Amino acid sequence: MRAQKLLLLLAFGIIIARSFAYFNVTHLTVNVYLSNSTSAKVVESLQFFISNSSIQSYMQDRAAVNQTLSIWQKVLNTNLLVEHIFNPRSSIKNFTLLPGPAIMQGNGAVATISMYYVAENVTSVKEIAPRKFEYTFNDSCFNFQHTASGEALFQNATLNFFLPTGAKVLMPIYPLPDYPVDNYANSTQFSWFEAEPLNKFQFSYVVEESLQQEVTRFFSNVYYRHRPAVIAFLIIVVAGIALAVYRIMHGR
Repeated sequence: MRAQKLLLLLAFGIIIARSFAYFNVTHLTVNVYLSNSTSAKVVESLQFFISNSSIQSYMQDRAAVNQTLSIWQKVLNTNLLVEHIFNPRSSIKNFTLLPGPAIMQGNGAVATISMYYVAENVTSVKEIAPRKFEYTFNDSCFNFQHTASGEALFQNATLNFFLPTGAKVLMPIYPLPDYPVDNYANSTQFSWFEAEPLNKFQFSYVVEESLQQEVTRFFSNVYYRHRPAVIAFLIIVVAGIALAVYRIMHGR
């Protein structure tokens, strides 16, 4: 009985301590790694300050197993810990959430929670020349704040776009990036900073495939479009080879 009372008091103490927990989000960074397909790898980092009284609580949550995104949203009491790049009509895959260590700083600590995922169908693509493809980002895939003038970055946020290897950006870009300020043609990273309006966002790039990539893509498309027939054909070929080997080994 006494042990039960002690456990109840301990649980009550933890609840009280959590009620005074203080976390203050200081910055959000969203990195979008565009690709030679309509999907993009996204890495989001949410930086926040932790008061001294909350460090132990944070470390306990960090050490816990299977802490979900919704649980961390409640722990930090923020609406910024969400996927900010996704197509509402498509899906997100390979999602991973990693809370970082608490690093002592002044009268508290700082930490970062990172999210990694693949957002599908965030760009559209069209072939503009043989082996040359134009990709255009779909601005309906933004999930930032909604203002009177439309979608916009948060006050304490940075959005970075990274081009795939060999890609070239197309003009115009709207709004113009805060980085770089010029020489767009030779840049592979484009950044928009705090409170940048994203309504009527426009960003396109061109990827030119090699002959080998074109051949690989052709056979990949054939396989995915006609998978049952291809598998059946391969089974017949393998069975035919096995039968021929059997006859040779047995002198028939």
